[in-house]
Amino acid sequence: MEKYIGSDFWYVSDFTYQKLFKDLGYRATPENMDKIALCVNRLRMGEKPYALYGYWSNDRIVSQELGIKIGRDYKDGKLDFIEQFAADKEGEIAKRDPFRFTRYDIVNEAEEMAPYSLWNLDHMEKIGMSLKEAKELMKTYDRIKDTRKEAEGAVTSHEFRDKDGKMVMIETPPTPTMRKFRDLPQYLRMHYLVYYRTTYPEAPKEWAVKASEARAAGKLDEDEKLVVSADDIFRYKVWDQENLDDYFDGLARFSKTKRSQKKFIEDLRKRFGLAFSNRELKDQIENTLKGDINLDTKLQKFARSLGFLEDDIEINDRDDLSTVAPSWERYLNQKHFVDQGERPELDAKIEALDNRLAEFHITKIDEHGVVVSIYDDAGALLDMALKKLMDMAPTKKLPPSQVEHFIEESLQDMMTAHKEGDVYSWRPYEKIMTLLYPQKGKKKS
Repeated sequence: MEKYIGSDFWYVSDFTYQKLFKDLGYRATPENMDKIALCVNRLRMGEKPYALYGYWSNDRIVSQELGIKIGRDYKDGKLDFIEQFAADKEGEIAKRDPFRFTRYDIVNEAEEMAPYSLWNLDHMEKIGMSLKEAKELMKTYDRIKDTRKEAEGAVTSHEFRDKDGKMVMIETPPTPTMRKFRDLPQYLRMHYLVYYRTTYPEAPKEWAVKASEARAAGKLDEDEKLVVSADDIFRYKVWDQENLDDYFDGLARFSKTKRSQKKFIEDLRKRFGLAFSNRELKDQIENTLKGDINLDTKLQKFARSLGFLEDDIEINDRDDLSTVAPSWERYLNQKHFVDQGERPELDAKIEALDNRLAEFHITKIDEHGVVVSIYDDAGALLDMALKKLMDMAPTKKLPPSQVEHFIEESLQDMMTAHKEGDVYSWRPYEKIMTLLYPQKGKKKS
């Protein structure tokens, strides 16, 4: 017997399906039968009966009593005659799930990467799978493939409001969609696994598994850098430690700062079990010899003293301080309402202050015999102090002259602290409080 597939294919003169629904205790109106068909197909794709009627469900479509009955009859196989979604329901559902269009493209791409012609025992054995592994993979593929077919739909109309506020619906060419179903991540991983093992037969098998999992996660999360990092595993042969530096360099374009790049690399190292690259090992040794770890610790302490770093957060590179506090030049541009006539004056002020900061281009020999400069660190200290000032006075309209005066005095205090032995001992908090609350400062003195 043919299966009921929704009202688009329903003929009132044929009472076969009406009788089936009635025999199970359902109202046999076309509208109600379509609603039951929608529920059944959602259950087929892994949703729980509660999702059909539950108070916290994002997409309730039936009452609790009807939802429980549909769930029970579906579990007992009494609703197996229902085939797929009615086409006219897709547009309504798509409004609540805009990702279903992208989801279809993702699935379609995966199926093109590992087409149906590859899913046979001869090919699976050819790419190095055991007979047992190949059979299990293919049986799982066949099972999920049926669910994937049921999850596919199409939107054939578009609804919008005209200039008078009335809802207008227009017919459009069918746009394919893919509803979310429980085994979708596994379905993608299987296709990527076959693709990688077919395209890179000499690569270690475990890397095909790791790359498949990462690519599926990246696609569903719309994380392009994770997708590329999975593909690049084979392009750079990361199982050879000699290639890791090039692999990381190739992914650097996805990170805006050194700190974000380091975090991304750490995430990849945990996900893939990557070793340290030769360059990273060399840098670790050199940084230890130069005493950079101690210098960075001083910067961290300064940042924590102003409340910019939690106790469990580390900064391992001076350049990363830009993520804690932006450039002081940005603040000057913000505080001045600069028109074309005032621009030269502001540029001159910024140049003058930058020249003052350049006084910290002081080199010295540290205890390890290495020549170091505190210029970069001094700039970071000033950035953080100015950010603290602005954070504490979000509604206070400080004149540009006061901000410039604060920068000038801060530079003087920093130089004094440096001459006394340690620029990192400078603490700007008291000066900030005096600037914001001058009366309180006078009373204390």
